[in-house]
Amino acid sequence: MTERNNPELDEGKLWSSLESIPHAVQEIDTDGMLLFCNAAHCRMHGYEPGELTGKNIRGLLATEKERGHFREAVEQRINCHPLPMSYQTRHRRKDGSLIDVQIDWSYKYGISGQIEGFVSIVTDITQQTRDRKELESARESLELTAARHQERLAAADTKLQREIERRKNIEIAMRNSKHLASVGVLAAGIAHEINNPIAAALNSAETALAMRNDPDSGQLVEECLQTIVVSARRCCHIVKDLLKFASQEATERTPYKLNDVVDRALRAVRKLTDDESVIVETVLTDEPIEVAVNLLETEIALGNLVQNAIEALQGRPERKITVRTLRSGPVAILEFEDTGCGIAESDLHRVFDPFFTSRQDAGGTGLGLSIVYAIVKDQKGEIEVYSEAGVGTKFVLTWPMVSINL
Repeated sequence: MTERNNPELDEGKLWSSLESIPHAVQEIDTDGMLLFCNAAHCRMHGYEPGELTGKNIRGLLATEKERGHFREAVEQRINCHPLPMSYQTRHRRKDGSLIDVQIDWSYKYGISGQIEGFVSIVTDITQQTRDRKELESARESLELTAARHQERLAAADTKLQREIERRKNIEIAMRNSKHLASVGVLAAGIAHEINNPIAAALNSAETALAMRNDPDSGQLVEECLQTIVVSARRCCHIVKDLLKFASQEATERTPYKLNDVVDRALRAVRKLTDDESVIVETVLTDEPIEVAVNLLETEIALGNLVQNAIEALQGRPERKITVRTLRSGPVAILEFEDTGCGIAESDLHRVFDPFFTSRQDAGGTGLGLSIVYAIVKDQKGEIEVYSEAGVGTKFVLTWPMVSINL
């Protein structure tokens, strides 16, 4: 457009072409006087063609604020000659309504090179501005909603963590209670175990007292004293393991013959099975299988399996428990099977979960099998369950055999 100063250019044809294009074009001098406005420019502002020519552009600016910005912009361009760039402002149409416009301008130079004014393309961006504001408003609303949801989630998470902590504390308390209850189930067996060494110690002490003045009884008295020491140590060991289990302290594991462990555990709960008229059948391997376990803990685990089986056998025509021991390579296996009511297939994966029980109405806590699971896993063993509703249940416990038997 600066080529208007070219004498070879037909200026009339140029302005005629600008008049017919669909884009709004304006030419103003440095005072803001509108020297040219094409038809599209007039339509945009609600004026008839030629009606704006000779008027000052400041009359189209929406407010005094926009007029002030316009004056500053003209002065800055005249004094500093910045590169042309777009800027946005608001215009007032003839009917008083406001439109948002974008001005893309360039300089108009005189013959001597001085700035005489500006030629601009004016674009109505009212809809784009409205869309942008709506988008920004929607974004702010979304951010506010997200912030509120985040606050709610944070509050819910805090509440959940507190509930988890509360349930953990309840579980710990219930586990402790169940541990003590398990100890109670084995009380008769433990009393029998302690009674045997105490009786042996007492008999040996009485024998030693009776023979103390016999000069030929030195060897016998020494044997009696040795029996007293061994028996006392056996009592201490039983009490120590019992206290550790009740307080859930770490216990030592010692190699034991698996058959002996089963025999001791079943003797400890024999009164319970006899009182419930439950037949206990053992099928024990002849192989000398040894496993590294804590004797008392393993007895309590098997006692819990017996208690669980007795509950499942209530009302069953055949009340029987079968315990088998066998070996598979370096693995010792103990199978514990009952002819009880069985477990629904949908519940099998949950039987070792704390607090899960299908006998809640009968007072079940859902901790007996979870304690069995914890004891076996702590002894580096594994436990699996197989069951069929209405037929019975089988638990398979496995431990790695101690190296001396591999």
